Amino acid sequence: KKVEEMQGQVFAIMWHMSELDIRSTLANVCKKVIHDQGVDNLTRLNRLNALKILGEVYMKSGGSAEAGLKDLKERLGIVTPNQNPSDTTSNTKSEDTIPPSSTFV
Repeated sequence: KKVEEMQGQVFAIMWHMSELDIRSTLANVCKKVIHDQGVDNLTRLNRLNALKILGEVYMKSGGSAEAGLKDLKERLGIVTPNQNPSDTTSNTKSEDTIPPSSTFV
């Protein structure tokens, strides 16, 4: 039982570390694409518009970090303490999981 509890905690830590890495990588890519001095302003504007479209698509299809972690645990057969294995109520989408695009620019 204790091993299962620790597994759940390890997966939660790994999940959040991966999330931070993805956010950091995305922020760096956005900065490089938007602030590329090797291209003209029109190209940078087109890139910015493309990033906005990608972000909108991502936000429409993405769920919360909690829902993603819960899905991973379910697929691996890990149930966290105080959680009913049949509880699937946290599969809701959240727009609060990704910071506003202004933090990437």
